[in-house]
Amino acid sequence: MTPISEKNGMVDFGRELLGHVVFSCCKKPVLFVGESTAEALNNNLADFEQSTELLETCDGQWTSKHPLAFRYVRIAGGEAKDVRCTAQFHPARYAGAFACSDETLTRIWMNSAYTLRLCMHDFLIDGIKRDRLPWTGDMAMSIMANSYSFADADIIRRSLTVLGRAGISDTDINGIVDYSLWWIISEDFYQLYFDDNEHLVREWTRIKNCLELLNNRCDSEGLITLEPGAWLFIDWVDAEKMTALQILWWWAQISGSALAERMNESSLASKWRKQAASLKGVLYSKAWDAKASAWRAHPQKNSDISRHANLLAVISGLTTIDEASSIKKALLDTSIPDVGTPYMKGFECMALSGLGASDSAISQIRYYWGGMLKHGATTFWESYNSAEEDQDIYSFYERPFAKSLCHAWSSGPASILPATVMGIRPLADGWKRFTVEPNLYDLEWACASVPTPFGDIQVEISSDKITIHVPLGTTLEFDGRSYSGPTTVSESPDIRQLQ
Repeated sequence: MTPISEKNGMVDFGRELLGHVVFSCCKKPVLFVGESTAEALNNNLADFEQSTELLETCDGQWTSKHPLAFRYVRIAGGEAKDVRCTAQFHPARYAGAFACSDETLTRIWMNSAYTLRLCMHDFLIDGIKRDRLPWTGDMAMSIMANSYSFADADIIRRSLTVLGRAGISDTDINGIVDYSLWWIISEDFYQLYFDDNEHLVREWTRIKNCLELLNNRCDSEGLITLEPGAWLFIDWVDAEKMTALQILWWWAQISGSALAERMNESSLASKWRKQAASLKGVLYSKAWDAKASAWRAHPQKNSDISRHANLLAVISGLTTIDEASSIKKALLDTSIPDVGTPYMKGFECMALSGLGASDSAISQIRYYWGGMLKHGATTFWESYNSAEEDQDIYSFYERPFAKSLCHAWSSGPASILPATVMGIRPLADGWKRFTVEPNLYDLEWACASVPTPFGDIQVEISSDKITIHVPLGTTLEFDGRSYSGPTTVSESPDIRQLQ
């Protein structure tokens, strides 16, 4: 990869990259890199998040010893020539696409897919500057984004496998209690989007053991308890999170039941459904605020309404249609503390869409991910707060440049946009059955291609027509009717035509 520009000693590659910086210099140079110009201009060694150690490969030829995450390069101590990057990329092709009349939304989809691609290696890692490890919390969002953009089942399979290999008898997955729950939920997601029965058969014993170990941590009412020193994460926010944890536990049991049904273990599926139903009753009696008609932050305390509990209740299916309007009101209430990351903001947008507030979901995507674009982002960040200014937008963990500007859990719009604007969602494992429920909102047109094991689902919408290409082996549920592929469904205000 070669730079797109160089000005005042700052080399700009035009986009986020992961790779080795390579260049020529007759003197011993010093290398500075940054995901932002502010980071590349930093001279304080204590603020570096990556090692920029150089190796002289031959006379006057230098390379960074380690692969680095960067967009900008600055070289001091000598005149550098022929600066380039030997970039590291997972061999994946863009199998899906999304575009619409709003250029910002189109860019957000593409940058989301590119964010995910940079985090795809032997495993699906969290970010390319820090950690470079698979984390279960990232997986659920990444599975969906992957399904709509790359359809790369292998990397999801490997990541779920390595995350679950150690079990949770000694410590939670990634050392985080809610991540053990996300692992089970993600196994269910993986089957819905990729239909990998061979993987499920191989991992089934570990999944059952994980559920039983979690069940053994519960109190007499079925609420999961925290062991001394346990890390309850949910999101990077300083808030009460116990109800959110219990909702994830309910969701994990529902996911476990669905996985058991796939394995034809009906008695076990029934067990988890019954336990989930019992937990649901306990949560409604203890954590549901009848006055506000929304979820409180803690089931055993007189706590405030929790944004995280409410959005998770919606996307998990715990909430009912009757509660939709009040929960929607809570999620649109700006006085309730906001989420802390694009990870949870993505789930919040999914919840709003599920509550019939897709216009609000699209507005939030424009504002939140569009806000990062305004700061020059080519990939999306570990966290974002529109109130932060100047160099503060890059700080995290009380370190000035610790924030990862390419984080897999921020790739949500790659799936959220086609699922919200086009309403393209799977109804059966591996997209054997799917639905299209489009709504253009304020857009003039939109189109998407979604890769499946059977071929691409292609949808084009304008103000007066919708066309849907249904692949062989799949069934479309659209406007109250079923269409088996291969076929093309074309509809306008005046005609309904099956071609």
